[in-house]
Amino acid sequence: SSGGEAKNNKKTKSNPPLEDIKYFTVSCCLRSLQGKWNALDRDGEFMESLAPNGHERQEYLNDMNQIIQKGTCSYQNPFGGDDRESFGNEFEKLTKAEQKAFRQIAILCKRENRRMSVNHLNAVLLAVKPEAPYFVSLHPDTDESDANGTERFPFASVEQAEGALLNRSCSTCEVLLLKCASTCVTKKCHRCNVMVCTTHGGGGTYGTLYRDGDVLWEFSKCMECKKVFGCSKHRLPECDVCRNTSNGEGALGMSEFPGQFDICRECAERCDRMVEDHYDEDRDGTRCGFRCCPEHFNSHACGDDPSDYI
Repeated sequence: SSGGEAKNNKKTKSNPPLEDIKYFTVSCCLRSLQGKWNALDRDGEFMESLAPNGHERQEYLNDMNQIIQKGTCSYQNPFGGDDRESFGNEFEKLTKAEQKAFRQIAILCKRENRRMSVNHLNAVLLAVKPEAPYFVSLHPDTDESDANGTERFPFASVEQAEGALLNRSCSTCEVLLLKCASTCVTKKCHRCNVMVCTTHGGGGTYGTLYRDGDVLWEFSKCMECKKVFGCSKHRLPECDVCRNTSNGEGALGMSEFPGQFDICRECAERCDRMVEDHYDEDRDGTRCGFRCCPEHFNSHACGDDPSDYI
């Protein structure tokens, strides 16, 4: 019958996230936080109502904000662990996106002076959408079938991340935060001693600024001796000649992709030759000052930046 067909054509409503088995771990954590939160600022003879001006909820909100900002909370009971510490420990188990969503729900509940419900917990999970930065984990236990690029369900491989981002038609560079496998080789950054993966760095960027299906890993590697020296925050300086040439070629349309010309102190040489002022012959020249790779130290044109002529 037409009525039966219409009924069959209706979309089946998906189960709330808390009932999905893949959210089992985080749902247990959220329910524990819910119970602790709803016990705060209780009022009345049987603790059945909420005190509108209670201070406990605000203290917990401050703790949550500190954990989101710094990764940990400074509160510590000198007489031993208490409910507040236990709440903070549970809250730290959430991903950063889940923490932010839960805190927003908690603020709403405090403002409206009501308890946190199961619907609120589902709203926390539904608020976490796959968006940049995208997470990748090369750990062998990462489940590829559940992967969506969030911190809770990271992509299981770089190839899976590339395929997913390619299908989303990224118009800009998207950030990939990668958790390396135990087999990855790491070296200390030359400035901060952070361990840097010699293949993946601390993550990378993917997008149409480079090539479809290609990731530019964010770390600094000497182009001469091939040693990894820096994390994404402490990159080595570049060879000025290589960079200037690349910029000039890019401006002329001769080169589509930016190059990476990092070079370490041991491999680079500073040019101290004097350069005449082409616009005023009576003025004293200036030092070239170019930081050069061995290939270009003797062959470069001192002080000459090709992009100046574009």
